[in-house]
Amino acid sequence: MPSNIASIACAGLLAVAATQALAAPAPSLEIASQGYIFAGGHYVDGPDGKYMSGQAYVEYQIPAKRTHPFPIVMIHGGGQNGSNFTGTPDGRDGSVTLHADASLRAGLFDGSEHAEMALVPGRLSYVHVARGSVVANGHKLAAGDAALLRDETTLALSDGRDAEVLVFDLAP
Repeated sequence: MPSNIASIACAGLLAVAATQALAAPAPSLEIASQGYIFAGGHYVDGPDGKYMSGQAYVEYQIPAKRTHPFPIVMIHGGGQNGSNFTGTPDGRDGSVTLHADASLRAGLFDGSEHAEMALVPGRLSYVHVARGSVVANGHKLAAGDAALLRDETTLALSDGRDAEVLVFDLAP
């Protein structure tokens, strides 16, 4: 009987300790630097001009306090859908703050998923297909393809096939 009481007491102490450990707030992560780059790629001739193909879009964050000698590398793809702001001049909606007159949206399209967005008059829109294929304003684009939209009022994306799409809003 005493061993049962000791076991119950130990289990109780462990439960209290675990609860206190789980309730402790996690330390906040301070970011020293963040941004994005394009790596690689080459221009190819297309029916409407030259297009960039084969590049990789990479986002990075460097913590102020580095605790490991090597970076964490994450490869994009799978497990997410929808679209969101990735980068904006003012950091809205939790996006990366771009120190340029530009914004960036990202979206995943497959099957009947579609999106339509109004384009700001006098600005440029650049559509890049990172993966899969999609129809942008009636033109089929495949992985690595890009299109520069000028003097368009709307961007319509549809008929995606496992497509990951980036849309840049740029000053002329």
